[in-house]
Amino acid sequence: MEGPLTDPTWPAGATGKLPRPLRTRAPEDDTEDEGISAVADDISGPIDFLLISFDEASNDGSAGAELLDLVERGIVALYDVAMIRRTADGWEKIDVSTLPNAAGFARFAGAASGLLTDDDLGEAAELLEPGRAGALLVYENAWARPFIAAASKADAHVVAGARIPAETVIEVLDALDETA
Repeated sequence: MEGPLTDPTWPAGATGKLPRPLRTRAPEDDTEDEGISAVADDISGPIDFLLISFDEASNDGSAGAELLDLVERGIVALYDVAMIRRTADGWEKIDVSTLPNAAGFARFAGAASGLLTDDDLGEAAELLEPGRAGALLVYENAWARPFIAAASKADAHVVAGARIPAETVIEVLDALDETA
């Protein structure tokens, strides 16, 4: 089964609505703000994935706590949180409750929309060094929902979007600084 990591064209041609992401609080009140009503459920912000590699022994729980804060403030909405470990002969899923200082990510245990496949997890694990753990997140940039809704209301539509690696932006800006 193809998924977001194993098929670069995914979800082109996919049908149906995306599963709703994990939210830790109710959506904001439906009052109008300068003519823009509350964002409809069928509006989504850009959806990305992120793989974080970490040493289980030195995990202090702060990354999970920061992620929870982002979700609670409505900046991101989580679709999936998968914990994996690269082993000498492959990979394995990690039960978040077994991690030292798991409190940060424990809130997200079981967060799974079905978007990630075992093929995706295996491909992600290949990016980790043997013995390292990884947190694979699929998340929506929920902050963009009101902007996209307002654009849609004005008969404007998102026609393209891409992630530019931060390293690329920094290299280009540094090169521009050198020529200025």
